[in-house]
Amino acid sequence: MSIYISYPKENADFANHLASELVRRNHCVWVEKWELQAGDSLIEKVQGTITDSDALLVVISKASVAAAWCRRSLAATLTREVAAKHAIIVPVLMEDCEIPLFVTNYLRADFRKGFDAGFKNIFEGIAAGARRDIGEDEPGDDS
Repeated sequence: MSIYISYPKENADFANHLASELVRRNHCVWVEKWELQAGDSLIEKVQGTITDSDALLVVISKASVAAAWCRRSLAATLTREVAAKHAIIVPVLMEDCEIPLFVTNYLRADFRKGFDAGFKNIFEGIAAGARRDIGEDEPGDDS
């Protein structure tokens, strides 16, 4: 599964740690710091990556709530999700802060009480989304 992580530069250490753990579990992860090179078009690279990603993890923090770039990447993904009904969106709550209105209806991976608990939430969200994509029933769904 390919995963895009949207985060502000102030949360780069957290995003890099999260990405490293996902890579250790065999996920293909796109992190700006790892992928962009001098001369790359930021808009083209990010837009292409969002379009091709199976999941978008949006780091929610005081810094990201204020970052226009994070809001734009999430808006692009939400638009794609509505059009294609494809992307798995997992808000990653890093700290106590205002939750942006456009992600309030998504269950969040909560990292406020520790990395392991939040990481488990991400895995559960990605797994549930993958099951929906391939048409499998949710656990306990007897329909």
